Amino acid sequence: HLTLGSHKQALALVKEALAVRKEVLGEGHAEYATSVHTLGLVYSESGDHKSALPPTRRAVALRKACLGEKHPHYALSLSNLALLLQKM
Repeated sequence: HLTLGSHKQALALVKEALAVRKEVLGEGHAEYATSVHTLGLVYSESGDHKSALPPTRRAVALRKACLGEKHPHYALSLSNLALLLQKM
């Protein structure tokens, strides 16, 4: 697990990446969905499963919409959601 200092740093960086991708690419882009997915992972890895749930669910929805149900990144987001739910 991440230490508190590295968690704060990681969270700040992923939020910055998310903002940049949203501004440059828009919310309908697969790379934006990747940043949302990563945000969920950072929260989950720190043990904050409650905060991880919304971005993890959002990543599933975004990847389904922009990549389709047959894409491996969509399947990865589904798997991460399942693992997160198991931890809660």
